Amino acid sequence: MKISAAVVLCSVVVAAFIGRVIASDVEQLVEDSSAIPRAPAGNRLATDGYTPFSGQFPFFAYLEVAIVNFSSIVCAGGLITPSYILAVARGCLKVSDTQVIRYGTAALAYRNYPWEQRINFSANAIRLHPTEDIALTRLDYPVTLNKYVQPIRLPKLSDSRTYVNMEGTTVGSYRYLRNRVMSNAQCTKEHPYFNATNVDICTDRYIGGAFCGDSLGSPLTIEDGNGVVLIGLANKIYYCEYNYPTGYARVSSFRNWIQIVVYSVSVATLVGRVVASDVEPLKENTSDIQALSSTNRLATNGYKSLPGQFLYHAYMHIRKESELSNYTSVCDGALVTSNYILSVAQGCLQVGSMQTIRNGTAILAFNTNNWEQRITFSGSAINLHPYKSIGLVRLDYPATLNEHVQLIRLPKLTDSRSYEGMEGTTSNQYRSYVRNRVMSNAHCSQEHPNFNATDMDICTDRYIGGAFCGTSLGSPLTIEDENAAW
Repeated sequence: MKISAAVVLCSVVVAAFIGRVIASDVEQLVEDSSAIPRAPAGNRLATDGYTPFSGQFPFFAYLEVAIVNFSSIVCAGGLITPSYILAVARGCLKVSDTQVIRYGTAALAYRNYPWEQRINFSANAIRLHPTEDIALTRLDYPVTLNKYVQPIRLPKLSDSRTYVNMEGTTVGSYRYLRNRVMSNAQCTKEHPYFNATNVDICTDRYIGGAFCGDSLGSPLTIEDGNGVVLIGLANKIYYCEYNYPTGYARVSSFRNWIQIVVYSVSVATLVGRVVASDVEPLKENTSDIQALSSTNRLATNGYKSLPGQFLYHAYMHIRKESELSNYTSVCDGALVTSNYILSVAQGCLQVGSMQTIRNGTAILAFNTNNWEQRITFSGSAINLHPYKSIGLVRLDYPATLNEHVQLIRLPKLTDSRSYEGMEGTTSNQYRSYVRNRVMSNAHCSQEHPNFNATDMDICTDRYIGGAFCGTSLGSPLTIEDENAAW
C-alpha cells in the first residue's frame, strides 16, 4: 500500500515547524476533469468520487462493444488473467435478441498515456454464464504486464465470507469511491426495486457516498493481508440523486464457472493459482469498538485495519498532575522521525496553568502482540507550537523501524495544495479507520456551527465517507499518492 503526506491539522504550520529533514517529495497532482460526471446538487451524499493515481487500479478494463447497425456500448470489467476479462452480461457483453455483437475493444491503463493498451476481442470469444448476470471475454492476445496493467486476484474457492462491513472500493472509468459492504437483507430492505440473493453483493451509499462515476461492470474490491481481491461487478446502479444501495454480481458465487471457462478442465482437478487468491476469513474483534449512534444514518465505527496498514500511528498515554489530582489522558499522533511524534496540543500535549505533564508513553504497533513498542517520554520533551494547537514529542530513545513501525511522510515545503476533493484517511488507536472527502475551508465553516476554518486548518466531509465514531484527538489524517510506500 502507498501513503503520502500526513496532514495533521495544517500543512503550512507543520512543514515550517519541523523542517526539511522530514519533508517529503510530494508533487502536485494534475487532475483531468474532462468527461468526469458531475454530482447533482440535490443529494448531499452524491459525489464524483476521487481521482486515482497512475497504476492504482491496474486491473481495471474499459470495454467498448460494437453492435451491428448500432454504434457501440461501453461498460467495465476486471482483468483476471493476461487473456481474460470478467464483466457483467446484461448491458455489456450480452445484447438483446435483435442485436448482434460485431467485436469489442478492451482498454487497459485507460487514458493513462503512453501506457494504455487497447486489445480487441471477437464476439466468439465471449462466454456468458448460462443463468446469471456475469460473463468472460478472451482477448485476441495477452496484455503486456507492467506497473500499470496487472490481473486482480479472485476469492479463493474456499472463501465463504459475506464481506459485510468491510471496505469496498468501486472503480469507474475516471474515478473511484469506497463504500461499506452491507448485508443482503439490509440491501433488500432499503432498495425498493431489488431483492438481493446469494449471487449478489451490495454497498451502502450512506457510508461512503452516492457514486456518480460507476458504470455497468465497475469492479468492486476489498483489501486483505494478501492484497486486493475482486468481489463484485456493478449491475444494479441507480442515479446518484438517490441513496439506494448499489448492487453487484457476487464474484465468489461464480468461481467454479470462471475456472472451467478459463482453464477448460474439471473443477475437481483445478489448482487455480493464477486467478484464485489465498484469502482467509478475517477474525474481527469488536470488544473495544464503541456502539454506533442509532439516530444518525451516517454513523460508522469505520473499518478494521490490516496488520501493518497504519505503521506510523502512535497511541499515547500522558500522565498529568495538579495540586488536586493526578490522572492519565490518551490521544493519538503520527511518527514523523524515529525520535519524534507529531500530535495536537489542546487536549493532548498541552495542560492548563495549574497542571503539569509528568511523563508519557507512546505505543507503536499498538495491540500487535510481539511487535508492539512502548517508548516513554518526559514532560520536558514536549515542544508546543507558540500559537497553534500542534506539538512535537521527543521519545526517550528511537523507535525500531520494521514491517510494523514506519515513518509517515509530511508535505513538501513547496506543496501548496489545499487537498480539497481528495480522499483523506483517519485512523485511530483501535486499529480502525474511515475515509472522507477533504472539503474546502469555506464549506467547512459554513456547515460547522462552532468552527471557523482558517488557512491553518483542514476539514473532512462526513457526508462523503461517514461520521466516524472512533476519531480521537490527534488522529492522523492522510492522503494517498503514487510517490511513496510505507
